Amino acid sequence: AASAAEGRSAVASLEDAACASLKDAACASLEDAAGAAEGRSAGASLEELEGDDAFIIFFVPQFPSSPVPQFPSSPVPLASVVLSVIIPLFRSAQHLPGLLARLAATVDTERVEVVFVDDASGDETAEKAAALATPLLGQAFRVHAMPENRGVFWARGEGVKIAEGRFVTFVDADDHWEDGYFEEMLDVLATTEVDVVLRPIRSRAPGAPAFGTVSGDFAAHATKPLTPEKMMWALATEHLGFSGLWGRAMRRELAEEVWSVESAYTSYVDNDNNLLWRLYQLASAGILLLDGAAYVWDQHVDSTRYQLARRQGILQDKLLSICTLWDWLRPAVDAKLWEAIEARWRIELHANLFDARSLDQTLSHPPTWSAFLADLKGTYPAASRFALTALRDHFLQPQFHHLRRLGRLHILTGLTDVASWPEMAVRYRFRPEFTWWVVVPEDAPRPQALPAGARLLLGSPGRSAEALANIALEHARDGHVLHWPEGAGWSPDQAYDAFAGKVFDMAVLETRGDSEITIWDRFLIGADRWGKNANGNDLAWRLKPVSRCRLHVRR
Repeated sequence: AASAAEGRSAVASLEDAACASLKDAACASLEDAAGAAEGRSAGASLEELEGDDAFIIFFVPQFPSSPVPQFPSSPVPLASVVLSVIIPLFRSAQHLPGLLARLAATVDTERVEVVFVDDASGDETAEKAAALATPLLGQAFRVHAMPENRGVFWARGEGVKIAEGRFVTFVDADDHWEDGYFEEMLDVLATTEVDVVLRPIRSRAPGAPAFGTVSGDFAAHATKPLTPEKMMWALATEHLGFSGLWGRAMRRELAEEVWSVESAYTSYVDNDNNLLWRLYQLASAGILLLDGAAYVWDQHVDSTRYQLARRQGILQDKLLSICTLWDWLRPAVDAKLWEAIEARWRIELHANLFDARSLDQTLSHPPTWSAFLADLKGTYPAASRFALTALRDHFLQPQFHHLRRLGRLHILTGLTDVASWPEMAVRYRFRPEFTWWVVVPEDAPRPQALPAGARLLLGSPGRSAEALANIALEHARDGHVLHWPEGAGWSPDQAYDAFAGKVFDMAVLETRGDSEITIWDRFLIGADRWGKNANGNDLAWRLKPVSRCRLHVRR
């Protein structure tokens, strides 16, 4: 029924038809039928119907409290659709104008349909997608709104179910692709017999000005399609193709089979890796690597992997990932390949723990973690021992981390007001030991004439100076770091000269006016960041208890 009113009308018609068809029962309405069931009807009682067929019919109309919005669309005729581009959305309204502009400029609407799947955003994401797509994509799109929020795994799976293309591919609302990406892919998909086609993937860390290829050397493997076994070897040993779902198209029937085995995956925060292993295992017709235009994964501090609140979920998924792989993939491959897959998983576990030097820097909700561990050990006894041993080994390594002398110093500055740049540039004196990371909002003017040793990064508009400086921590990976705030009345030289050549992981220089300048070993900060936590404690308060060698100088 298109509406609740039509639904009630349909139920009323069914009531009349049902009551009219009841034999030998004096029930003029559903109320009478219910009364007869209780023996209270003026008509026939249950005892009187003994020996005959008795019917008790209950009509239970169910209408959602928040009706799922319906979006009229006239998809491209089934016969002409080569590729379905599936785009999961969750509170993505801010990304839609740019996304639709990119799609309109690069998608052949005669051979491609775009399927937007809104994962119950609870805002106007779905409505805005439909409104923007209509003038730009014509009939070559549809918007599907899910009745409840279930996560990106389910949103993509729902898109696979309703897609009409012979092949499907996935795009995220905040990503990009290079010119020719879809055109080159379509030309191959129209004639190929393979199950999966891969494109290169390029990416950059938050704020970085340049992109780099993260999907391996396509040119070395682009001569002919790879078998499932060779592709799994290449992913395990070379990270070929990258472990994300972007940058690849697959036959729709194969995608349906991959998504049908829910038990093979995880709790759907970070499940791309498991999906890929199953995809490649089932791709009996081969996997073709198509070099050329790349999918562009533009990381930013709002991406899932950089949200502190999501890190526990990502870790839990990574542990559950190897346990489920242990169950269904380990018996299906030879021992040497499985060893390579385990080694790849360890690498990704390390990456997904980011810079965390302890489990405490990863857990956002310890009670949930305890319940998860109990369930994991009970469901996967052998596999969980392997996974948790690997996790323990990861956190044992930092215990042997040697304290370092101050040599390389990363100076981090977030500029909310670019007008303060000239004064800071004058205060900065380049030394070979210095690297100065300057982070400005991407909508602000760029500082001119960067001095030697300075690197420019871009952050989202409206962020605080500390939040901008935190972006630089994704790039400063070794040595010591110093937060040099805009408007500071001191220069980094003062702190460096006070502690140069000394061994410490935290050093505080106290100057006139009770100003404190702190230099940190990058390792001590780990996955922590500047700013106050939920309890109102700043970074210094949080890290002092775990510092192994702290210096303090007053001048």
